[in-house]
Amino acid sequence: MTVKRPSIITDEYGNTVDGPLSTVKTVQMLVAPLLSDEPRLVGRTPIEVNYNLYVVDAADSGILPTDTLTVRGEDTPVDGRISSWKEPPYGEHIQVKLVNG
Repeated sequence: MTVKRPSIITDEYGNTVDGPLSTVKTVQMLVAPLLSDEPRLVGRTPIEVNYNLYVVDAADSGILPTDTLTVRGEDTPVDGRISSWKEPPYGEHIQVKLVNG
């Protein structure tokens, strides 16, 4: 999984703002798709796609709630906080949400 973070740039008024995403690192994760709460209509694809991601490693992944992860080829923002397991199996649980349209 590719972890991306916005670069910091200065706008035309001298304020620091988020710039384009830049790759920070890659992390091995397990991906579990979640079902959409949206009604399924014939000929219509869901607008919202959610995933549960699991980092199975005792070390802190360093992923932030403001990061974007590339999940199955699409840049998908982290949705909420990162949950950690302090006892075996060690690791982290991350939810991401992709909204199309």
